[in-house]
Amino acid sequence: MLVLIKNGFSVPSDYVPSDLRDVNIPYESEVGQLRDCAATALENMYKDGLKQGYNIAIKSSYRSYETQSAVYNEYFAMYDAAYAASLVSVPGSSEHQCGLSVDLTSQSVMDGTYGTFGETPDYNWVEENAYKYGFILRFPENAGDRTGATNEPWHFRYVGKEAAKEIHDKGWILEDYIEHHGFAYNLRLN
Repeated sequence: MLVLIKNGFSVPSDYVPSDLRDVNIPYESEVGQLRDCAATALENMYKDGLKQGYNIAIKSSYRSYETQSAVYNEYFAMYDAAYAASLVSVPGSSEHQCGLSVDLTSQSVMDGTYGTFGETPDYNWVEENAYKYGFILRFPENAGDRTGATNEPWHFRYVGKEAAKEIHDKGWILEDYIEHHGFAYNLRLN
């Protein structure tokens, strides 16, 4: 659950989580899949949010290596290399391939009431409560020098309730947690 995936920390091109499943919440365009533990946690967060008037949805979730390659190539075709590299991960270096990350949106964005998820009341609720379900905001403001990514208020990562609570309570990012606790898995050079 605590694997670090980003530029310099990648997974093999043929890696596909064995426990991927559809997530039973609304989605913007394509059926969202996550690993079972993350899917269950997101479904619980969705149900609890709905009871309080918040209506989140999936914009993007699991992406295969091939899908990430297509996204990467699309961004590099639209933008200059430096800008594109700040917006999209190199294939194999995207957390979406691990099946634990989800880009969220809300019904209010899909309806056109708001332009982006980060400006919605739904986002504020998710940001305040995600850790209770095992999720963290993966790329917060002012952390790009450590995470390697710009602020992405829509990108949440499942790390489990215990790690999420510690990260939340200490104001950390995933890199801080790993720096403090170390890697819980073997690293190898590709």
